[in-house]
Amino acid sequence: MRHPWTAQLAVALGLGLLAGTEAMAQPPRDRAAAEGFVDSIADLTDREALRVLERGLMLRAKRDRSNPGLHLRLGALALKLGEVNDASAEFKWATQLDPRWAAAWFGLGRAELALGELADTTKLGRRALLARDAWNRATAAFARAVTIDSSWALKAETLVVNRAGSASASVVREGLRRAASGPPRNAVAMLALGRVERMLGDSGAALVAFDRAGGLPGGRGLGLLEAARTRLARGDPRGVDDYFAAAAVDDTAAVGLLRSELRWIATADELNRFDVSRGDGRAGLLRRLWTGRDRADLRQDGERLREHARRLAAARALYPNPDDQRVAVLVRHGEPDSRAAARPPEAPPNESWRYRWPEGEVIVHFVAGADTTNYRVVESLFDLLPDPDGRTAADERPAGAPDLVDILLRSRAQLSPFYQSAAAGRRDQLANFRAREREIGRASRNLALTTDRFPLRFERDLAARIRILSGGVGSAPALELAFAIPGFVFDSSRAAIPARYETRVRLTIWDSTQTAVGVDTVLTTVLDKPVEAGSAVTGVASVALPSGTYSVRAVLEAAARGTAASRDGVAVGSAPGEPRLSDLAVGVTGAGAVLGLGRPIDPAAVFRRSDTVIVSAVLFAGEPGPLRVRFLLRPVSGTGTEAKWKGFPGRSGWMTTEADGNAVIGLSLPLRGVKPGPHELEAIVVDRRGVEVRKRTRIEVTESSR
Repeated sequence: MRHPWTAQLAVALGLGLLAGTEAMAQPPRDRAAAEGFVDSIADLTDREALRVLERGLMLRAKRDRSNPGLHLRLGALALKLGEVNDASAEFKWATQLDPRWAAAWFGLGRAELALGELADTTKLGRRALLARDAWNRATAAFARAVTIDSSWALKAETLVVNRAGSASASVVREGLRRAASGPPRNAVAMLALGRVERMLGDSGAALVAFDRAGGLPGGRGLGLLEAARTRLARGDPRGVDDYFAAAAVDDTAAVGLLRSELRWIATADELNRFDVSRGDGRAGLLRRLWTGRDRADLRQDGERLREHARRLAAARALYPNPDDQRVAVLVRHGEPDSRAAARPPEAPPNESWRYRWPEGEVIVHFVAGADTTNYRVVESLFDLLPDPDGRTAADERPAGAPDLVDILLRSRAQLSPFYQSAAAGRRDQLANFRAREREIGRASRNLALTTDRFPLRFERDLAARIRILSGGVGSAPALELAFAIPGFVFDSSRAAIPARYETRVRLTIWDSTQTAVGVDTVLTTVLDKPVEAGSAVTGVASVALPSGTYSVRAVLEAAARGTAASRDGVAVGSAPGEPRLSDLAVGVTGAGAVLGLGRPIDPAAVFRRSDTVIVSAVLFAGEPGPLRVRFLLRPVSGTGTEAKWKGFPGRSGWMTTEADGNAVIGLSLPLRGVKPGPHELEAIVVDRRGVEVRKRTRIEVTESSR
């Protein structure tokens, strides 16, 4: 042994000469000084400096052998130097001299833990037995430290974090379990135990610990919140109720944790309102925030909150540095659909993430500096170059070697056809590509860091035609979604007779005050025979609404496929003091879908010249009496120049119909005089007072079948 007095102490212990050492506890300030020393050397790596400190303390300890603070310091130094046997002896001496000192017991636990880690526990024999004995002593020491002072449970939790994935982490957990088995005084140790159980994969035991913590002084808020985080991260809907219950508790620690996890996605205004809210008001604020995000992504209530908890857990597991902007993007948008990187020596560590959203793709570029745990979002892939033009890297390469620009472009070719074309293109086109790429990258960077999404994902895209339009149900105004799904989407070979086809429609509708209404409905279409590949399954989802202007997002799902649609500024019903015409519906009687009030519509708006279509609309708040109606038509030019409006062929003049309040205007128009191609159709309606309203839509006329 290095210290000759260690053997003397063992003899003294054997003779019982140190009985009654409880009375030898040192003053709190001496304990604090010794614990401060241990903290001060935590990051010290200079072994020579550590040896100098050790020699000075050894000289002092020879003169003052009964000073537990000196032995704690010597134990910490020995542990830093990897001399775990000596560390264990020093900490053990400190616990004998001051048995009510949690720091000494915790140090002993660390030393015994290290002794067990040095032994080979995968084999039978003396070394395995030594490891088991050392870990048993470590468990007892950790339990004693936490029992004396529950705040040391937080340091035990840190030990587990640093050993996650190793067998020794369970040793620390067992110490916390043993400490928690006695009568608890406060919630600190129970909360730490719960977090450790969760970290090591036993969420059931974690929930038991959090439930116990909730019944202890100061533990209700954090107990509920940690239980919520545990349940939410594994997708348990019960975590949603725990979350809002925790938000209603005015507990500083719980509120701080709520805010720290909310800040990743909340706007400045949302955080300001959170900061001034209290109790049930805070819970209500958070409920509205998360419900609003569910509506925006066409999700069920609670889905977005559960996903947020899952993303936070994933980010903590993947990226140790919370300042790393990969954390921010992951929490805001989830895991990317694909990743790419390049590792040439001239370029810093880098990654690019690609997201596939219904609106299109978003590619986010990350680059790290000297600190490789801290990646930042940059505007362009070319920001990885050592100079703006990329000449330096290319000039320093051997003749014929690919330059850095080529390497970067080829590394990202797998992400998108946009980069594939650049990698295969001519170098004289590179300048234009770089300008466009930076423009797209700037927009992607802004989206990645200022928005958050949880878009619905499907196995495959649904090749459906969707039309969102204003209309009416009964005598009430309504928003209507009409769809047509090609027959090839469905596996009709197994369809029974009659054939049943289910389609799920999800809608979120916002009014002018940004109040959202969510609709989630399943429509069943029943056909007397299986749908054929050349035909379609059609349907309509209707939502009665007060008159007003709305924004709509929709998702249509069928046969494990899905597609999204959206429309802003949908005017439903009448405007104050004036009539309003609903959107025009164009269809063929007996084909396609049927809107409210019996209005036929083909969502694809593609018709044959041999068809006679029904063009219909609902006039709201019109003056009772005769109405004059006229239809105009003009071809849509691909050149960007607008053709002149002309009367509808064969129906160019004014037609008269009767109206009484809200009225359906429906007229049949034969297409035989219309040339094939896309056209814009306009309806003009004038009531008996001379008030005129107009509405337009697009149709396509073909020579062949739809």
